[in-house]
Amino acid sequence: MATFTELAGGPAPAQADGTPLVSTITGIGDQSAPEVHVEYSNGQKTPNSAEFDPSHRGRSRQQMEAILSGPHIGVHYDAQSASTPFEIYDLENDPQQRTNLADSKSEFQRTMAAQVTRLRRPDSIAPRPRDGVAVAPVADPPALKSRIEWSTYCRDGSVAASPRRS
Repeated sequence: MATFTELAGGPAPAQADGTPLVSTITGIGDQSAPEVHVEYSNGQKTPNSAEFDPSHRGRSRQQMEAILSGPHIGVHYDAQSASTPFEIYDLENDPQQRTNLADSKSEFQRTMAAQVTRLRRPDSIAPRPRDGVAVAPVADPPALKSRIEWSTYCRDGSVAASPRRS
């Protein structure tokens, strides 16, 4: 849906899935990075294993949530509300997630929260703290109407309408 609404020159519905593929199809512009959002509920604690930095071992998971954005990951442990701040880590330079960058990335914090709210699908069987939060609008995509050509053809192969640019 994201691809078709961008081709039509409008924004995708706020709760639409997917990444627009217009730049890949047309060869114009750069393809946006895919969005990855993970959530689950787990009443246990994080493992006490060497793979986890000591600061993350034995933490209560409960309502878990994570979103990838470029080299960064935003993580919620035991999220109590939509306003629970993300822990933000630079996975390229800090793969064990030792340095939480949340305090120095307040604008990024807001961007991640808006992304998660937009990506989250409320589910009455698996309620989450973010359910019911208003979805922030996304910026309108660039107008592509001048780049789309179309024609209408009859079953016999004749052209019913001349090629037109929208």
